[in-house]
Amino acid sequence: MKIIYNKLIPLKGFKAMMLFGLLFVRKGATMNEADMNHEKIHAEQYREVTSTGLLAAVLLSVFGLWWTLLVAPLAYYIWYVVEWIVRLAIIKDAHAAYRNISFEREAYANETDLEYLSNRKGYAFLDFFIH
Repeated sequence: MKIIYNKLIPLKGFKAMMLFGLLFVRKGATMNEADMNHEKIHAEQYREVTSTGLLAAVLLSVFGLWWTLLVAPLAYYIWYVVEWIVRLAIIKDAHAAYRNISFEREAYANETDLEYLSNRKGYAFLDFFIH
């Protein structure tokens, strides 16, 4: 995973953020193995959701909905934001809503297991969405 150190992404208060398979790390932050594993889990989630979104977009483009091909790479982030908004409406605490997003729950639960990705089942974040 390509790592980009900078002052803009992620926003203050966050150490790192995976965007489109690239890892943006706040300049001056130190990434340990658990932090890297957390972001690698997000990268795998992104690949899964995006590949499914692209498949759906290809099928929809047959019916003239070609613009769905442009939206497909954003599917992970759309899901992320929508789930955060729903959880925020229920929990009424922004940080708690963030921690309860299924993608974050999976990543936080398994970030210290450095073998997790080699044993992880596909779409494992769905188990955290449902439960």
